[in-house]
Amino acid sequence: MSTLSYLDKLLDGVEVEWLTASEIFNIKNGYTPSKAKKEFWEDGNIPWFRLEDIRTNGRELNDSILYVNQAGVKGNLFPKDSIFMSTTATIGEFALVKIPHLTNQQITNFSLKN
Repeated sequence: MSTLSYLDKLLDGVEVEWLTASEIFNIKNGYTPSKAKKEFWEDGNIPWFRLEDIRTNGRELNDSILYVNQAGVKGNLFPKDSIFMSTTATIGEFALVKIPHLTNQQITNFSLKN
């Protein structure tokens, strides 16, 4: 019986360079603009994702259920074609987001480094 692990067998004879996720991706958590400040949410046009978006619309997202406006934005939007993953509550839920967006604090965003 072989003592090689499945991964060892799979990569036998292949030269591999191992990288950490942070070497490949910009990694940043989302946030929730204050719901008490209606001025952050009125007439919103910036997609703001929650786990409910995955449950409703699947794992490739082109639109969000909720929107914020520019007043609710701290910093930059996450770029299109980012992956996000839940890191609290239902850990491991993920989606590919095809548009620039924001997410709540339960979600960590991964965008490819240039």
